[in-house]
Parts: sequence; C-alpha cells; structure tokens
Amino acid sequence: MQMRAECSQSGFSLVETLLALFLLALVTSLLLRGEQALWVSSRWQQEQRQAWRYAAHALSGETRQAEGWRITIVKSPTSEGCGLWTARAVGPSGRAVSLQRLHCDQGH
Repeated sequence: MQMRAECSQSGFSLVETLLALFLLALVTSLLLRGEQALWVSSRWQQEQRQAWRYAAHALSGETRQAEGWRITIVKSPTSEGCGLWTARAVGPSGRAVSLQRLHCDQGH
C-alpha cells in the first residue's frame, strides 16, 4: 500500500493579500483626508473667532494692530449726533468680518 502525502496549504492567496493591502491603503488615505479636513476647519474657526475679537476691540476704542491683520474703522454720521461705527477685520488668509455699532454722544 502506498501512502500519499496530502498537500494542504494554509494562509492567504496572493489575490487576497493584494486586496487586503489595497483596502488598507484606501482606508488610511480616507482617514488622513478626514483628519486634514478637521484641521482646516479648526484653523478656519480659530481665525474667525480672532477676527470677531479684533473687530470688537476696535469698536471699543482699542487701537492695536496684529501682525498680518488689517483692521479698519469707518465712522458714518447719522441723525441727532449719533454715528454708525463699522469695524472690519481682515485676516492673513483674506477672511473678513464686520461689526457695526451705533454710537451716540452722552447728551442723546
């Protein structure tokens, strides 16, 4: 009687391995894009908050200029001694915000 040795292989085929590597690369790429989008959004929000802060400080009379920022105040007269003050802050990336305040003399 002749004994035959059975050949049984264990493990993954080349196709399965390549598919797994492709899926790993795809998922990693998608995760990195998501992380980048979160980072950009966070920077945008931070700059937006800073712009509101600078505009509010300008309306309250503080005259400090931050590097890379353009802050302007326009005072437009209105009736009865009041004026409409508009503060505009433009950030380093070009993002701009405007705040307005009605300012009246003490007697009005």
